[in-house]
Amino acid sequence: ELDYLTILLDICSSCNSKSLVRYWPIIGRVGGKIDGMIVRVTIIREFDKWERLERVIFVYDFAEEEEFNKDIRSQPSLWPCHKSEPKCDFQTILKSHRKDIHVMGKISQLRRSLEGSRRLDFAMDKAATVLNPI
Repeated sequence: ELDYLTILLDICSSCNSKSLVRYWPIIGRVGGKIDGMIVRVTIIREFDKWERLERVIFVYDFAEEEEFNKDIRSQPSLWPCHKSEPKCDFQTILKSHRKDIHVMGKISQLRRSLEGSRRLDFAMDKAATVLNPI
């Protein structure tokens, strides 16, 4: 739940960008089994001649581990779900995401752990940044 909320906030905070790339955690079905995975998302916004938003296109690709690690080290904002620690890599984040799916993915469960509390604090900061101009 929290990852999807922070993704939504990230989309809202970057609404003027014509194109951007992010990495998102998703839940998918692989070989008949539900599993967590990380995808590279390219968001393309098309505007009319008056600069009104006409269409948003989401292009999903499976994230490549090496590319993800390089991108996140150089530009942590590509992972909008929570602050990535310098030691975080593809496998660590994927493992955490898979745990969230099966154990504690609900917002109500997050305050029970230090990592969950940090993620909630990050989401609150993100929400304050996005909603402050309103």
